[in-house]
Amino acid sequence: MLLAPAITEKVQATIVGHASGVCGVPLGDTIESSFQVLFQTHPCYFTYTGWELNSGVVKAYPQSGKTPSWDTAGGMGFTPGDEAGSVTFKVGGGEAQLFFNNPASGTNTCEVKILSGGPGDLTGNCEASQGLHSEMTYSLHSLAK
Repeated sequence: MLLAPAITEKVQATIVGHASGVCGVPLGDTIESSFQVLFQTHPCYFTYTGWELNSGVVKAYPQSGKTPSWDTAGGMGFTPGDEAGSVTFKVGGGEAQLFFNNPASGTNTCEVKILSGGPGDLTGNCEASQGLHSEMTYSLHSLAK
């Protein structure tokens, strides 16, 4: 008799997204000769305003807070599926939409799109790890002038 191990776990791609930020206000005047502005900074507070999931399923919804996170999964069964969508937060002096994409094949990507806030009021970037289980890390900065 031939015994084969049973496959009990379904293959799923996952994304775990994390956001953090530095917010602040200027301390004193700009020192024109050296182009420096001193800021009093603190962790940003992210107010969750919206969610769009184009593909995949939600494992944990984003929440408001200083370090919000969320979790999604791709297809069920033996073939992983795509995960793609965005989360929108008000942060500092503006609003940002954080995009994520973990395709079944290809490169994982992320993007920060600033929806409101004056130039320089809100900036951001992100990094996406590669592979089936991806970490998306977003960093935003709001230094009001």
